[in-house]
Amino acid sequence: NGLDLEDKVKVIKQLTEFRLEAEDVAEKIKDIPVDSLRLESLGVDSDGVTYWYFYGTRLYKEVPKRRKQNTKDKKAKEEKEEKKGKKKSKKKLEEEEAERKKKEE
Repeated sequence: NGLDLEDKVKVIKQLTEFRLEAEDVAEKIKDIPVDSLRLESLGVDSDGVTYWYFYGTRLYKEVPKRRKQNTKDKKAKEEKEEKKGKKKSKKKLEEEEAERKKKEE
């Protein structure tokens, strides 16, 4: 099928919610201890990946979405790299190019 994992999870979640809204649900789950329905993650690794173990049958990992760097973050990173001498800023490169052109004239 053409659905990616995130869409599959959304569909399953929506179907579960629809089922839980049915009239017979309260009667069917009344004897199930609430704590048995709650899940806690096994843990989180150094990359921020969370691991889940479901009822002795499956191990899943939840990889956090990478957030987009905003302009402020990019500028701060460039300035930091420039201070370390790793990378010159665009402005610095333009200034050096203008200076080089002046010398050639």
